[in-house]
Amino acid sequence: MIRSAHQSISLPELVQAVMGSQEPGVRNQEVSGEGDGGDRGDTETRKHGDAEISIQNSKFKIQNSNQTQNHPPLPTPQSLLPLLEAESAYVAPESPLTFMVQGVEVEVDTETGKVTVLRSVQAIDLGKAINPQICLGQAAGGSVMGLGYALLEEQIGDDHGKILNPNFRAYRIPTAADIPPIEIFLIETNDPYGPFGAKGVGEIAINGMAPAIANAIAHATGVSLTQLPMTPERVWRGMREEF
Repeated sequence: MIRSAHQSISLPELVQAVMGSQEPGVRNQEVSGEGDGGDRGDTETRKHGDAEISIQNSKFKIQNSNQTQNHPPLPTPQSLLPLLEAESAYVAPESPLTFMVQGVEVEVDTETGKVTVLRSVQAIDLGKAINPQICLGQAAGGSVMGLGYALLEEQIGDDHGKILNPNFRAYRIPTAADIPPIEIFLIETNDPYGPFGAKGVGEIAINGMAPAIANAIAHATGVSLTQLPMTPERVWRGMREEF
């Protein structure tokens, strides 16, 4: 369930509310190519033993019980590489499970079978969004990959295992012209097994696109397709067999 200041709704109810242009009690985040770098004048303070380290605008100050040292700006990452090395690992005792609901609106050309996705809405329970902007990018990228998987991408080979469409002229992938408006809701929960409460967000966004499009095509035409990709020819043949 999703907890908001106004109501409690499930992920399917959220997507249904958005697709129906209703206002759920959860704030929407849309994918944008612009990001806010934040206030770079903020001071970050960290403690290490008895010392306190303050960092502001790449300058840092180390203070402990005995003395305070002001240091010049931090060196570039390239100059730090020979001097600084860190290694860490985390293994969860259980595999965190990500949950996602996908809704789409499609347009089907009954003369040619061409399917156009007009709108995509996702609600993703991703645990803790450590970096929300990156999570939105991961979800948007997964949506586009799922779109290609559902409608375009098909590897064709002959009986000897030779690939017959080894280039992008014959193996089609989504372009900017194919990508619909994408609305993404990041629903934060606290997963007890993921690092800092986080769960995976990249691959889950791929999984829902194909079944959502197939259901939308069935809703629009009455044809239930079970083979991917759902090319115009397969949609057209399905409609002719149905009617």
